[in-house]
Amino acid sequence: ATAEPSLAVRRRRMMEASGAGKGDAMMEGVPCAERVHKSVKVWTFYLDLEESLGTIETAKAAYDRVLELRIATPQIVLNYSTFLE
Repeated sequence: ATAEPSLAVRRRRMMEASGAGKGDAMMEGVPCAERVHKSVKVWTFYLDLEESLGTIETAKAAYDRVLELRIATPQIVLNYSTFLE
């Protein structure tokens, strides 16, 4: 038998050393599609696209959807209020 750790052990050690995956414990067992659907980074990117390329109605609908999902950050709320002015 070899003393070299398995590939899975090496990957886990690399993840721990880099700090990656620290927030993943809460999302364990949650399907990937649901995690992406509630991703603040993805929604923020989408809101920026809607503001710059979409219509007022589509941007409002996107902001309303973020509020419905209850994933709005204080910055998103401020951006929405500025957008509505």
